[in-house]
Amino acid sequence: MGGIVIIDFIDMYKDENRKAVLRQLAGSLEADKTRTRLLGGFTSLGLVEMTRKKKQKAPGPDAPDRMPTMQRIGGEGHRG
Repeated sequence: MGGIVIIDFIDMYKDENRKAVLRQLAGSLEADKTRTRLLGGFTSLGLVEMTRKKKQKAPGPDAPDRMPTMQRIGGEGHRG
């Protein structure tokens, strides 16, 4: 996976929780051999933005035209 990555942390309003998530995410990204960069903290919409350098080539002509659909994740009222 490469390019711009947007992570949506739904309903995370407490500043202490946001800081803890950013610390954990930054620590986890240090172990990633691919160049990855967090673009600041949380946006006003509760999103975290990051970039990640793509290491693999784009899919070739034999790749499927469509990717499998993701299944629903989460509890009542959430879409995955």
